[in-house]
Amino acid sequence: MKRSCWNEIKQCGGDSAGNQGSRSNQNGNVNANNGDGAAFASASIFSVRPQTYDRYREAPPQQIPAYPRDAKGLRNFALPQPEDSAAASSSATGFFLSGNGNDEKQAPLASMPQPTPKPPATGGSRGFGRHHDVSPEDVIDEDLKNLSLNEREEVYEEIHGVKERRNETPDFINECLQQLEKELKRHSNMNAPYSRALFLNKKYVKSLELMFLRSVEYDVPKTAQKLLLHFEKKMEWFGHEKLTRDIRYSDLDDDARESLRIGVSALFPNVVDTIGRPIHFVPYNVDLSDPLAKCHTYAGWYKLMAIIQRDEDYQKKGVVVVFYSHGATMQHILDGFKFHQFNSWLADATPLRVSALHMCLPNEFLRPLFGAALHFSSPEVRQRMKMHYGSIIECQYELNSYGIPTQIMPMEGEGGTMRYDFIASCLAEMEQHDARKDQIDLIARRGDSGNEVLINEIREVDVLVGKGPQFQWFPGNIALMNIVKELKPRHMASDRLGKKQVAAEALQRVRQSGGRFLERYKDTGWWIATKEQQNHEKCAMLFRNLTKRAREAQRKQEQQQQQQEQQQIAQPPNLNNP
Repeated sequence: MKRSCWNEIKQCGGDSAGNQGSRSNQNGNVNANNGDGAAFASASIFSVRPQTYDRYREAPPQQIPAYPRDAKGLRNFALPQPEDSAAASSSATGFFLSGNGNDEKQAPLASMPQPTPKPPATGGSRGFGRHHDVSPEDVIDEDLKNLSLNEREEVYEEIHGVKERRNETPDFINECLQQLEKELKRHSNMNAPYSRALFLNKKYVKSLELMFLRSVEYDVPKTAQKLLLHFEKKMEWFGHEKLTRDIRYSDLDDDARESLRIGVSALFPNVVDTIGRPIHFVPYNVDLSDPLAKCHTYAGWYKLMAIIQRDEDYQKKGVVVVFYSHGATMQHILDGFKFHQFNSWLADATPLRVSALHMCLPNEFLRPLFGAALHFSSPEVRQRMKMHYGSIIECQYELNSYGIPTQIMPMEGEGGTMRYDFIASCLAEMEQHDARKDQIDLIARRGDSGNEVLINEIREVDVLVGKGPQFQWFPGNIALMNIVKELKPRHMASDRLGKKQVAAEALQRVRQSGGRFLERYKDTGWWIATKEQQNHEKCAMLFRNLTKRAREAQRKQEQQQQQQEQQQIAQPPNLNNP
């Protein structure tokens, strides 16, 4: 069944033999004998980008240079240059060497002339020569060679979205969840953010486990690593209060919302391919410099978690990622490389599973640059990557053969301009979805009676009422204990009325720091504020316990001193000592 589906795709895709063999043969002439798909592909290429091919098409037949392709259908860099290519190559070289200049003075890369051909590199690591002479296809092919035939076929099927998914029976899911629980206990400690989240809201943490299992195809050790990193990064970026709840659009600041509006993270609901996989468009023609990197990270986290959590099919089928650099300058691309390296942890800390990745470049001048950059990505990602060259329309034609419709793409025009009206409508839908979730939470906060106020945002300065080591070692409880230790001398020296005043002062210090006294609300994962009388009793109990432990320690010390004195008295004198 799997092999027959794959054969249908190869016959209907039109992107393998048709598109590659239709452009030129070893003599540089257009091959018209490859079927209707090849003729359409050849006609579309010459009609869409005439400025590149007119100089060859309009030249006399004897002057048309050879434009050969190898066995994989890739262009050969031994293409003879026209007479005016020397000046064009020198200007292109000067442009790339001056990449630190202002963006206003730099032309888009799509309009850059083609580079001067270089002889193929030999030697070096990975058998490709130096990294800057490596093409992306070489890196991808080398990774695919390390796979078996069955593994390679599974990769191809996943790229096209026809891979058979595992049947999630209840017994299989329970077994995976039990193994995951054991794995997490081995690798987490009491102070880890994951353990803190599990203590505060076990129900919320358990709701994420199956989603993370699907992202790594039920690999339990990898799932445990992703969950531990997820809560670690969530506490680092969003704080302790949002550790046990989803990030909403209302949690983002103005810079992060602006990042969403300009399309830095173009992942939206209902923007899916023909198979039903969500598509994540990543542009390089936007500002990804260091001052804005953090707000882009906030936006990316929100987008990934909000979309993947929305539908189980998204979790099972994975996400299709489309990179494109049309309309970008060299500075944009360099900033993009640094930004994606800075956020390389984002895929490991979220339930993102890349089922296919498409890299769209305006021309082949950028092949060595992106080929060198691929060495910093994982082999699993490189194996699922497809390269596309040409204008926006040419790349859209090729993406159509992989089931990505043109009408859902958020860019238009030769410069890759973002469709801001399309992005705004998608963001409005996401904001409405978050508002509905907030309304559901608002109803849940009222409790069973409808008059209670439940809390799911726990601060580090809050004091949690309960028994056990998790309560004792919570930061707010530790802070209260330090206050009690500081006020203990006054408490011991005071009468009964003075002791109540000292306990009230300890409560006041907790409130001044923004802390609250909370206790669990049944087994719902929510917390509720305790009554004032209960708070006074807790503080009074802490003072009593501390005083009792101090007196016991003093009594033990006095007993030890008495025992030492009795031993000295009972010990006979040493007569040999002069």
